[in-house]
Amino acid sequence: MKKKPKSKRKSQHRRPPLSVLDKSIYALACLLFFSAIIVSGFLFEDIRDRIAFRDPTVTAYAEHSSYLLILPLLLCVMLCIGIPLYAAWEKKAAIFGNPKVQYGKDPWGKNYFPLLDRRRRAIPATKSNQKLRRGIFSFCCIALLICFLPALFSFYGRDCLHEDNIIVSHNAVNRVSATYHAEDFAHLTLRTRLAGGRSNYWTYEMVIKMHDGRTFVFSDRDFGEKGEAHKELSLAKMLEVKALFSPDAITYKGAENVDKVAEDRGLNESQIRQLHQLFGN
Repeated sequence: MKKKPKSKRKSQHRRPPLSVLDKSIYALACLLFFSAIIVSGFLFEDIRDRIAFRDPTVTAYAEHSSYLLILPLLLCVMLCIGIPLYAAWEKKAAIFGNPKVQYGKDPWGKNYFPLLDRRRRAIPATKSNQKLRRGIFSFCCIALLICFLPALFSFYGRDCLHEDNIIVSHNAVNRVSATYHAEDFAHLTLRTRLAGGRSNYWTYEMVIKMHDGRTFVFSDRDFGEKGEAHKELSLAKMLEVKALFSPDAITYKGAENVDKVAEDRGLNESQIRQLHQLFGN
């Protein structure tokens, strides 16, 4: 039995450990990649806020489910960039290489060189590899294009509450699809809710039901101001909307959680009194 040729064949696919520099580059690339995903999420929300509050009379807005149309694009970008990045790191694809390693010689693969090594360019790619690369590139481009088109409709769908208590609904192409005035309001539900999934937080909401059966939900987090002004605006506006309804047209849910909401939202004494007033306490 000839064992040497077998060991030589195995050595053709062996790759040396990555250098400290190359490991650092891969780690930094992964960090930047995941950071970009997180930042893109905040950027998406910021764009939606700018669109909604471009009208200075809008005090709060609630997004439509059409905002989920951005998710396929984000997932596609993650797969098209994240998988090749992970695969290259997993396969120990050197970038600058290690100066202490003699690439292309035993015990390493004879056709293996760092990505930026000139000798790598001299190795002709097989037709099957070229075809595979073109196929993957074409697939990624087509997938990104397909996911990009519906993502364009993820920015505009929203319900806006205006200063004069008019509720205007915008569709995915930013056109007004419905308008409701105070005389169209039929019933109001004020409720507290534990939201947020794993990072739980308390919130309070008003659910406005119209005479035609349609409902609109506005949370205290849907208002446009920041900091203390945000808290003041959400409480004042909800009390103002509450005053439009007769007592028998108002339902309270979770009023026993008002103190938990106040603590979680960091309300001051004046704001706590307003919150209790809102829930009829």
